[in-house]
Amino acid sequence: MDEQQFGAVKQSLSRFIEELRQAKDLYHSLDDGGRAGAQVAINAAATVVTTIEDIGEASEAPFVVSREEGLEEPLLAVSVALSDLTKGSQHDMLKPVPVRGRKPDTFMRRTAVRVFSAVTMELFMREGFRREVAAREVARHLSKRGISRPGQSHLTWETVANWRDELHNSPEDDIPSVMAKDLLELLPRQFDATVSDKLDLLGRLDAVLDSCKVATDSS
Repeated sequence: MDEQQFGAVKQSLSRFIEELRQAKDLYHSLDDGGRAGAQVAINAAATVVTTIEDIGEASEAPFVVSREEGLEEPLLAVSVALSDLTKGSQHDMLKPVPVRGRKPDTFMRRTAVRVFSAVTMELFMREGFRREVAAREVARHLSKRGISRPGQSHLTWETVANWRDELHNSPEDDIPSVMAKDLLELLPRQFDATVSDKLDLLGRLDAVLDSCKVATDSS
């Protein structure tokens, strides 16, 4: 990658970060379920992809990719689908998939909480916490937030540990497994050094609980 290409990537990433900040502000400030913020973030990511494609077409690029591949297409499709929602139209990709015995939105929100709780436990263990201790930390925090299971006054550490075990044993292409893999790659990078401060992790777990507005029954 020559100096000009490096400069283009650097500029694109700087713009990307700034647009993500704007997206986050919109996500939390507008009463639209987060659509506008998500659109800004998705469009920003698509712009980075097109920049990479432009560089990839250069003869001395460190990777092989071209505009013809249209790698940004799935991102733009999601952006268009979100835009259609504001016009009263629902794209097929955003239609809920019926889940027997559960409302789809409630099921996915609870899945997100379970996955992030399991990932939080996993990161605690990577920092040296024993399995039970790590699970207790997460379970105690969730119980303080009023999350429990039917017939339980509080969430047990065994329940959280089971969530982690289920993730480890589920197929790699299952939605929870994909979510967990992405989180395990992303979260450690967002800390200054190691993920040793449990308050940081539990604070991020709080953010997920707030965004999901999950019901107290986490069965």
